[in-house]
Amino acid sequence: MPEPLSILCIASYHKGQAFLREAKRQGARVYLVTSESLREAEWPRESLDDIFFVRDDHKRWTIEDLLLGASHLARRVAIDRIVPLDDFDIEKASALREHLRVPGMGEDFYRSAQEKGVIFTKGKVAEVVPNGATSTVKFHDLILDDQDAAMADVDLVVLATGQVANSG
Repeated sequence: MPEPLSILCIASYHKGQAFLREAKRQGARVYLVTSESLREAEWPRESLDDIFFVRDDHKRWTIEDLLLGASHLARRVAIDRIVPLDDFDIEKASALREHLRVPGMGEDFYRSAQEKGVIFTKGKVAEVVPNGATSTVKFHDLILDDQDAAMADVDLVVLATGQVANSG
């Protein structure tokens, strides 16, 4: 029987409980790195092989603390996948993948896309207004909590969609 996958989940906010449970149900070894301020949160601890806490200042971590903590785990566990449980944690997961040489989108890819003008944001789109060859995107910026955010003169808009489980 093959060795189960080891999944390191990153959550600076209290999210992703359903994913943690499902990963465990499917036989993975599930490790969680989260904010120290969430130590008492109701994580599905029965689904976690271990949980690690990173010092935080209002859910913000230093990348050095995260890399140090994950490196200690990687000394005793072969990490197969790194999964951010929220959009706020994508950059952290990318940095970890690169640092630990775990497959997936690394920090170089993320930074390279930014250098080419790709803008990553988290929001709820209100309207996409065509302006000839470009568009203006009006949205609620969930990071800055700006209800009237807009990006003008964008030439491509990629909207991520959530997944909905089958009802049957």
